[in-house]
Amino acid sequence: LFEGLLRVGKDGEVIPALAQTWEHQGNVWTFHLRPQAKWSNGDPVTADDFVYSWRRLTDPKTASPYGSYLASAYVLNAAAINAGSKPPSELGVKAPDAHTLQVTLSEPNSYLLKQLVHFPVLPVN
Repeated sequence: LFEGLLRVGKDGEVIPALAQTWEHQGNVWTFHLRPQAKWSNGDPVTADDFVYSWRRLTDPKTASPYGSYLASAYVLNAAAINAGSKPPSELGVKAPDAHTLQVTLSEPNSYLLKQLVHFPVLPVN
């Protein structure tokens, strides 16, 4: 519980948490999750947990006070989903496999990694 892709290190730098590595090409960021990561109940943490959680966060039916957070990170379609004009399934996140999360942005975001340490983007089981 309460661990995201990244976290803040002792010197204030962004460091790996559930994501052991990441890279990006253009506006597509790919995060590689630690394969041994587990929930407190013993279930494996997967990229699908992030997809589910981020879609849920952005869905206006959830009425999250942080529903627009992924729009401020420029995640593809987040603003339209939060406004109710697109379904959550069109959010720019996908899980090509259990340990890979791909995030597509609508435009470059030089501070994305810093945004990914904030609690609204932590996964839920």
